[in-house]
Amino acid sequence: MREMDLIRSNNLIDMRAIQISYLNEMRVIVLFLLFLPLSLFAQKISPLDYGLAQAKTGIERYRILLTTHKLALEKGLTVDYTGIKELDIEIPIDGCSIPLGYNTDFKGLILNVTNKRKNIYLFKMNQNLIPISISKQEFCSLSYLHREEFKYGDKLLVIEDKTPWVKNRIGYAYGAMRKDVLLISDAKVVNSPVASYNTLASQPQFKYCSVDQNEKIIDGITINRMESSTCMTRCFLIENQNRVTISNVIINTPVNALYGDAAISLQNCTNSLLKDIVINGTYSQLKRYGYGIMFNNLWNTTILRLKGDGKWGIFGNNNVNVAHLKDCCINRFDIHCYGRDIDFENCTIFRLYNQYSSIYGKISYRNCVFDAAIPCLLTSSYNAYTPFDLFFENCIMKMTSLNDGIIYIMGIPKQENERFELAKKCLPNIKIDNCQIEFKEPLKECYIFKSDTQRLPISFGYISQIVLNKIDISSDAVVCKISNIDLFTDDVIDYKMEKLSTKGSNKISPIVVQSGK
Repeated sequence: MREMDLIRSNNLIDMRAIQISYLNEMRVIVLFLLFLPLSLFAQKISPLDYGLAQAKTGIERYRILLTTHKLALEKGLTVDYTGIKELDIEIPIDGCSIPLGYNTDFKGLILNVTNKRKNIYLFKMNQNLIPISISKQEFCSLSYLHREEFKYGDKLLVIEDKTPWVKNRIGYAYGAMRKDVLLISDAKVVNSPVASYNTLASQPQFKYCSVDQNEKIIDGITINRMESSTCMTRCFLIENQNRVTISNVIINTPVNALYGDAAISLQNCTNSLLKDIVINGTYSQLKRYGYGIMFNNLWNTTILRLKGDGKWGIFGNNNVNVAHLKDCCINRFDIHCYGRDIDFENCTIFRLYNQYSSIYGKISYRNCVFDAAIPCLLTSSYNAYTPFDLFFENCIMKMTSLNDGIIYIMGIPKQENERFELAKKCLPNIKIDNCQIEFKEPLKECYIFKSDTQRLPISFGYISQIVLNKIDISSDAVVCKISNIDLFTDDVIDYKMEKLSTKGSNKISPIVVQSGK
């Protein structure tokens, strides 16, 4: 009995010792946790946690933002800008782009940026692409979708044709390479390229990356690029992403001598949304390029309530496959080369033009206003006149002597493009329904097609129909004609026009559509 009591007593002592040891360990852990930064346990971290309020110079403030965003990205946290109203920052000589995570709400921050050191993108969201070997036959037959890389989840497949789409752009020291981006979900391809790669000349090469269906958000910031800057601070670079939304962004740029801007740049992206963006000025000159927004290789892009102006065109795009613009007020939209299916609704285009080259599918305008702007300028420098359809519905064209035509055909190069797909020069079918033509200055004539040369010894393909329904011309003194010169066509043109009876022919002539109301 005494032995049993002794055993029980020893066991009780052991248990008490274990409990005391456990309690001591817990006290140590609690004390340790109390002395750790609270931000480590939050879903957010703030630049204020890293000395932003105490920073004395713009460079110090820039470095704190950079550190905060890097840590947030490493730990899977978001950056909290609560309580930060306005900041002055300066780009240092060793400056680099500040990385953005998948949800950055700047909460109305006003960011004043001075840059005297280097051209740089201030913020970026990107991921690397992985090269993958896919034969042209595999790609065109879709058999590549059975590969392990594409069986599960969402992927972007980025395609670049190594045969130049345009070898030499006339008047420039470069040409154009066509690119496409496809979204693949669980071994099913969601979209198609702008044009087929199943041609003799095509040499597609491929890269891919994993994406997801979660929305990535950049919201609520005003960026003032300061007048004292001597180098360019481009604002956002987004690469290789699906479902990025950029919203409530204002970019202000003072009058300057710089050029070559791309304030917001998206590359290799799908399902992008830009909304409620204001761009006041760019790093550009009247004769030197610079863009507020630059797209390269995008699919299914939506732009809502964008307001933008600059000395050069607000857009500078290549390789754009499906874009929707609504409630925008801009001085220019363009696709330099290679694109498909663009639609505008309730947009105002002012002062400049919408410029296209190598376009397929359809361009449509509904309820749009062209205020001293050319609705469709077919640029000649790429020598790429592809087949597409052009629609206007319930639009207003406010013309001047500098933009007295709806479709401008710049000087057509005599030589054929080296690519077989571009050898034939085409003009679009056109339908204009219930539109008004107004005049901001006295004119004698206006035109549906307007060429800057007196004679084009070329027969154009594709175009076969011109439909003009209910065109209201505001002045009795102005004569509206189909064209200012004879344009020869491969197919007989089917004219459908009110108050005009004409037989079809293989020529678009200066036929009077309507004289007065």
